[in-house]
Amino acid sequence: MCGALVIGLSIVALASPAYRLCVALAIGDYLRPTEVVEIPLNVTCVSSIEQPSPRATTIIESQAKLYHLVLQSVAVCRTPQRMSQAEQEFAQAFFSADTRAHWLPTYLGCCTYSFRRHFAIVVAEDSSEGTLVVRASLMQSRWEYLK
Repeated sequence: MCGALVIGLSIVALASPAYRLCVALAIGDYLRPTEVVEIPLNVTCVSSIEQPSPRATTIIESQAKLYHLVLQSVAVCRTPQRMSQAEQEFAQAFFSADTRAHWLPTYLGCCTYSFRRHFAIVVAEDSSEGTLVVRASLMQSRWEYLK
């Protein structure tokens, strides 16, 4: 651990300001205990016992593989109104401004948002009763995050 700290500090001293910030955040996260941080869902989204669709499951698995993530939990909820299937429009309507400021969209694949080494994959699917929303909370390993 001391070696990693020395390497991290030397990188911070030699790197650009943006990279220094990333390294400092990674080292800080490495020293804290692991806890799952979940993206907050809209208050109009009522918890449901329904299972994620095969399409949602496939998206979650492919994004987890792409970003080297470990699945932590899956939640399913239903909103009474039909939500846009376009990712930006859905995020604008579903998430608060504060949530959108902290959870940034990733641009490889769909429906994936990140906050440091915590990821959320949010898949919305229309149905006759509104929109079914599946949220998967995933986490990147400390090593992957540090890279």
